Amino acid sequence: MYEIRRKDYHKQQIWEGIIPSILSFVWIYLVIPDSCYKWDLTILFMLSLGFIFPLYTLFHLIKYIDKKNNYVVCKIDDYGIFLCPKVNEGVFIPWEKIKCVTFVYGNYGRTEIAILQYNKKSHNMLLTDFNLYLRFHLHPRNAAKAACKYADNATKIKEIKECIQL
Repeated sequence: MYEIRRKDYHKQQIWEGIIPSILSFVWIYLVIPDSCYKWDLTILFMLSLGFIFPLYTLFHLIKYIDKKNNYVVCKIDDYGIFLCPKVNEGVFIPWEKIKCVTFVYGNYGRTEIAILQYNKKSHNMLLTDFNLYLRFHLHPRNAAKAACKYADNATKIKEIKECIQL
């Protein structure tokens, strides 16, 4: 079984905020006393980051502690695929009804899953916001591997690399 939880996204965002917060506080502690008479844009910028990153981290910490954010966003198992972009708006599609599952890898880490059923219904969901691995490596390799592993027919799974040409 492969699943992505909403709560895990906020935990990753907390770690992404803690590290820059610590670095900006260290920088402020080391540089500000030496240059208190010459305020330039760099010092003002780092001071603003010293306040923004802790607030960012605090926001995601509150979201992480909130119990209504502890739900499964995407679940792939032997029975089918469950997609839930928002609370109480989930849809479960059994493998018998799925005609095609497509993973679209877009530019700048935008990754989407698209499911087409035999009765011409389609379901789309953006996976990028929910998984750190997807955001930094640009491909949902674990989700695609899990879909190939659990699908009743591995030819249902397709992977498309979308490129925007300017």
